[in-house]
Amino acid sequence: MTTSRDFALAELLRVFPQVLVRGRAAQHVCAECNDICDHLAQRTWAQVTREFLSSNCDVLPLLSPEAYSAYLAAWLREALLCPDEGVATMVLINLGSSPPVSGFNAEQARVIISAAREIASGSIWGPDDEATERSIAAIEETWSRVPANPAGVTPSKR
Repeated sequence: MTTSRDFALAELLRVFPQVLVRGRAAQHVCAECNDICDHLAQRTWAQVTREFLSSNCDVLPLLSPEAYSAYLAAWLREALLCPDEGVATMVLINLGSSPPVSGFNAEQARVIISAAREIASGSIWGPDDEATERSIAAIEETWSRVPANPAGVTPSKR
């Protein structure tokens, strides 16, 4: 039987292409950003290790816009798999806090919103927690503004 989490994971695979980032994955030049770049180099989002994600749950804001759109699905996958861990908390915070949405299309945004709801429903606080409700509302507000086919964004393959 397919669960809602399984469906959300399948949707990530369906709408987020496996691409390599051409430039630096992290915008800054420092030891932490260099480690991020080293780990993500020559990897698609599905190849990013769970260990890396769990030990780097708070690095999404450090990613370049290109890397953010290429790798967000990896952090979403980890948050769906472990909704009570740090990755899930940080993903929900990041998704509603002015993330770089320009590299996404409307279908991807819909999947991001759906994944966020699923992450929230699996968390220890649950979807009815006041802070969780505010977080989901911010995510919906942010990501529902993504246009259907923004310039430079390739629609996902069906």
